Amino acid sequence: MKLFHVAGEIRQLDVNLKLLKKFNFIDPDALASQHKLRAGLLLKLLSFYKKHEKKISKSNHKIAIDFADIDNNFIVLKFKTQFSKIGNNSIHKFNNPDKLHKVRKRIKQLLYMYWILPKSITTNLKINLNYLENLQHILGEWHDLFLTENFLKDDLITIMRLS
Repeated sequence: MKLFHVAGEIRQLDVNLKLLKKFNFIDPDALASQHKLRAGLLLKLLSFYKKHEKKISKSNHKIAIDFADIDNNFIVLKFKTQFSKIGNNSIHKFNNPDKLHKVRKRIKQLLYMYWILPKSITTNLKINLNYLENLQHILGEWHDLFLTENFLKDDLITIMRLS
């Protein structure tokens, strides 16, 4: 299981627990099961960090040395290409939750990279950061609700009647 997958699972469990609490769904066994699963995932996340801490530190150092060798125009072109792919393909992905989630992940990855780029590069990108951050946030909330609905599909009608 990959690091971001584990983090996503923890986030989804948090959303599920919040929803269960909101609708007063108090099944001690179900809640205990969810909390136990969350604790196991947190331990897995911690082990990822411990396992890869030295690799991450070495990678950061190596990237800092080699980063100056990449031409600024190349980086700008790559960003523009990726954003163009997102814009051109997104409309066709609204009927497929997995593909739409991949669009969100691509946006997040580009934003993470954007935030670490030197100002000399970011000024050439002319990206509407507020729009992209808002879009990825909305897509993330939609994905959480989609997963939660699937998680609770058998109990959803009962929970809605309780509200």
